[in-house]
Amino acid sequence: MNSLCAVGGTKEVREIVKAQKVNAIATRSRFGVLAFGDDDGLRRAFTRFAIKEFDCHSIELSRLHTESTELGLLREALAQAMQTSYPLVVKRVHSSYILIPDFTKASPRNLTALQNCVGQLKGTLPRTAVEWREALAIRLDYKLNRMWLLIEPTVHFAKPNTRVERFLCADFVREKLATRYNRQWNSLIEAWLVFLMEDREDTTVRAFGISDGIDASFTLNKVTAFTRRAVSTK
Repeated sequence: MNSLCAVGGTKEVREIVKAQKVNAIATRSRFGVLAFGDDDGLRRAFTRFAIKEFDCHSIELSRLHTESTELGLLREALAQAMQTSYPLVVKRVHSSYILIPDFTKASPRNLTALQNCVGQLKGTLPRTAVEWREALAIRLDYKLNRMWLLIEPTVHFAKPNTRVERFLCADFVREKLATRYNRQWNSLIEAWLVFLMEDREDTTVRAFGISDGIDASFTLNKVTAFTRRAVSTK
């Protein structure tokens, strides 16, 4: 959805959506307010900003080659879809998002493959009160004329309270990741694919699951990309 109106920047747009409790995500661009979500709610939220036009916005592929507003909105929409569709808590870190299992909602079936791969999925960092959890960093990028979901297993920890705790957290994560060699790393990626895909070859996730408005839907495929050794011919 594209709404051309007199509202300010992205920060203000997001504050308005949150304050009005609209089931939507939105951002500000030179084209206007770009959003996915409930049409009626968005109209209601921005009507006082003199809406001049309310229509669908076409996302041109050329806009996805760079760090554009549209790409940022798609990344946020995917994060919302993942949180809606899975027992996950999603945290934003720059242009990437961290998927953290919600252990209050996840079933043993969700977690079995991950536990078989790494054993302990959460805990408290030694000499601190900081909790850590196995997590997955995701990033949406457009390369080679198609959209890619980049995934990287990682460890997420809660915000440290002191400088000493920050150093201890950084050392803990560094040591934990350093011991994961290629075989275990590949197995962990496969385990996350089981968490997300189960036994399906592809699955579709939606940000809101609404019928009124423009929802954001993404189809995930289980087949991963890979590289091979370059061969030089002279």
